[in-house]
Amino acid sequence: MVKGLRDHGLVTDQRVLEAMERVPRHEFLPPELKEQAYMDSPLPIGMGQTISAPHMVGIMLEALELRLGHRVLEIGAGSGYHPR
Repeated sequence: MVKGLRDHGLVTDQRVLEAMERVPRHEFLPPELKEQAYMDSPLPIGMGQTISAPHMVGIMLEALELRLGHRVLEIGAGSGYHPR
């Protein structure tokens, strides 16, 4: 998944890519969707909600331009998947 994001130029910040490699997306999905966890698409997590597509997560993380010492409060975190 991360290699695809990098190869397609969707996510370019090496720190974001490394964070996405460290956080196992499949652990934030219902058991029946774990095989689809690393597809670059949103997936349903119940109650009409979805986990964001990996490329969108990467784009959002890059846009934050986080640096050491920054803190982020995410409201409406859905599945809780957001690599750090």
